Amino acid sequence: MTTTTRERSDSATVLAIGVIAAVATVWWGADRAYSTFRAPLGIAWHIQIDEMPVNATVGSATGDVSAIVGEGTVFAEHVNAVSIVMIIVSLVASILTALVVIGCVMFLARSAMRGTLFTRRTARAWDVIGGALVAGGVLMLVGDTLGGNGVLAALGLQDADVAPSVGFWGYAPMWAVGCACGLIGIAYRRGLALQRDTEGLV
Repeated sequence: MTTTTRERSDSATVLAIGVIAAVATVWWGADRAYSTFRAPLGIAWHIQIDEMPVNATVGSATGDVSAIVGEGTVFAEHVNAVSIVMIIVSLVASILTALVVIGCVMFLARSAMRGTLFTRRTARAWDVIGGALVAGGVLMLVGDTLGGNGVLAALGLQDADVAPSVGFWGYAPMWAVGCACGLIGIAYRRGLALQRDTEGLV
């Protein structure tokens, strides 16, 4: 099928945006890794703390504010190897999930511009998006939970009732979107089957 100049331009734009998003994702992952593994201070981890009033400066000490702090960053040395591995698993899962979703969205956008949106390949793309979001969310939750437990144990806080910075419900929207994308993939295949049946009757 012949494509118009506008369609080729739109396709190039989608590709450019996808590449930018992928590069930004990798950059974000590298920054997160750098901010988490703080040698020689140890592993930096965000935890919920008892709320307390503090006086602080903002804007490179250009202003003073009074605030109530309920979260802080702690540094833990001698975190066990299993917890370190799980922190890395969470980090890698977050990067790969984002890259897979970006790639599939780019494919769907190009398919739409080419007029081939309703095919088995596009249905499979929706399945991949849904699976990536659900599986990635599970890996991130497990990795953050086990990694966070190791950090708390290294700080001697394993018996303290410390809530995780991102708990089960923090990933619920991600899983909901993943399930919705999976349902879209099912709808695509049902539509394709109906189309084939309809064409067979003509």
